[in-house]
Amino acid sequence: MSIAQKRIGEILIEADLVSIPQINVALKAQMDSHNMRYMGYMRLGEILSMRGWIKQETVDFFAVDWSNLIQQNYRKPLGWYLQKSKLLEEEDINRILEEQKIIEIRFGTLAVLLGYLEKTTLDFFLMYLFPKEFNVSPIKRYHKRYYQPITDNACGFCSGDTSRIAVADIASAVKA
Repeated sequence: MSIAQKRIGEILIEADLVSIPQINVALKAQMDSHNMRYMGYMRLGEILSMRGWIKQETVDFFAVDWSNLIQQNYRKPLGWYLQKSKLLEEEDINRILEEQKIIEIRFGTLAVLLGYLEKTTLDFFLMYLFPKEFNVSPIKRYHKRYYQPITDNACGFCSGDTSRIAVADIASAVKA
């Protein structure tokens, strides 16, 4: 099933922004005859937001904008999509960009390492918006610490093949 055919709950679960139990609770609340007077006409995303599980702006982004954005040929930077979806604020993006100048790790990877995003949410955005970038190394070009370009996919700083480096390896490298 293409993303354009998926319902908002399926998209939010796939993006790891809400859980299946949260969707089930919201669906039950939507259909519960006791709550019909108050919630019967509320959309699923409104209920999820009202319960504090997700921002209403994030739901609106996926309900209104997402299918059009993934069909566009032109892509904006990843941070633009994360800010538009209210998953990152401008201050978060600025902090990531400042850190990126120092440690040369890809924007999305830093967002995960700094705790702004879950890895599965980053993967969701990459898979749909930047599929060619999905399996690219999280390390940009070189490590400033050693001032050596990475040319053979091997990196002594990360001790391994940077084409399949784990986030945990990067996190320990960042702390070093």
